[in-house]
Amino acid sequence: MKYLSKIKALIQKLSTSSHTQVLAGNLATAALGFLTFWYLARHIPAQDFGEWLIFLTAFNFMEMVRTGFIRQALVREFAAAREVWQQKQVIASAWCLGFILTTGFSLILLLVYPFSSYLQASPGWMLFSAHYPWLVWLTLPLSMATFVYHAKQSFLKMVTVPFLQTAVFLVILLSSSLGPAPLFTLFTAYVLTRLGVLLTGLVYIRDWWARPDLAQRQKIQALFQFGKYSLGTLLGTNLLRSADIFLISFFMGPVAVARYAVPVKFIELVSIPLRSFTMVAYPKFCQLFAEGKTYLLWSYFVKQVSRFSVLMIPGLILAVLFREQIVVLLGGETYRDTSGILLVFLIFLLFLPLDRFTGVLLDSMSLPQLNTLKVSGMVLVNILGDLLVLFFYPSLEAVAAVTVANVLVGIIYVMYYIHRRLRVSPTWELNLHKSRLPEAREI
Repeated sequence: MKYLSKIKALIQKLSTSSHTQVLAGNLATAALGFLTFWYLARHIPAQDFGEWLIFLTAFNFMEMVRTGFIRQALVREFAAAREVWQQKQVIASAWCLGFILTTGFSLILLLVYPFSSYLQASPGWMLFSAHYPWLVWLTLPLSMATFVYHAKQSFLKMVTVPFLQTAVFLVILLSSSLGPAPLFTLFTAYVLTRLGVLLTGLVYIRDWWARPDLAQRQKIQALFQFGKYSLGTLLGTNLLRSADIFLISFFMGPVAVARYAVPVKFIELVSIPLRSFTMVAYPKFCQLFAEGKTYLLWSYFVKQVSRFSVLMIPGLILAVLFREQIVVLLGGETYRDTSGILLVFLIFLLFLPLDRFTGVLLDSMSLPQLNTLKVSGMVLVNILGDLLVLFFYPSLEAVAAVTVANVLVGIIYVMYYIHRRLRVSPTWELNLHKSRLPEAREI
């Protein structure tokens, strides 16, 4: 009975842990997304499936731009607000910025649509350019809900919003016939899903709205100034992932792209827990920085990096031992010889937690420009390294090794500035009496 009570207490603690909630939500959403991809790939013609992917790619890119401008800035400003009325002003200002950006996106697409018709663009792009100007308004409240919940550290609600969107979309697809016009059916299901989730949120959850009259011009400008660097970092991170594919395609052809993509898919799956941990850590980092608690900020940073790295090591060991089985499971026997690429990427994973957490630390210290500069440097190293490797020694393992090199460059760059500003010793201890964290704002 004694051990049973301990197990129950552990289960209860895990169920209420922010890390567990975010990780479970992200994993569940990713699993449903994979099931949706699998179902569509097998039940609609390849042409229609490709057009749907074009629509989703364009739509998700625009959503990423809006997210880059608002999310990180909102979380940071909310953490810095000491009073409830100040927090309400921050949320209202973020909503106002969301309205401004959404208006701009709608106008741009309205201007682009006639040219799409004239150039006879693909049906997927035409579907996007024709309907995005109004659909973006439907998705704005859902996006803002996740941003506000992130800022309030209401992580269970935060992960529930994207989970419901993915789950309801899959249920609608499974319960309906895709018929002779699957692209139209998919779009209809996409709209109904977001409308249904939005109406549910309006009825049952009301804590993510804000009064427009509380918005302040100064706070909107502060959010925008911070957000433009966050967007640059986000775009640079996406370019890091796509540059390899483009260059491999140019130098080695589509078969090499497919061989490289299988190990990369595994890395993307493994990165989901890391993304969950950094999402939980970021509001806490911002809060500790705003309160001037230098020692606690650094201690919490070291704790998060160490904890995730320790948890990851057993999994990496198993991945090294069963790397051939992993690539065969993901891509089939054809890709068994890509296990060497996966081995290089597993080395990359060793350094990834420190890279991601240092980026979050920079944002929380009001230094998004340094984070953007770091990612820009990594992109430059990645592209130049890929060009040299593919021109002189075309090898997919060597391209993967360049990825390891660029993440090391990013870590060294960030740790140099952290050492200067937090006065961190080589043993990762913080010298309190020399710490001048608030001066980091002057960089």
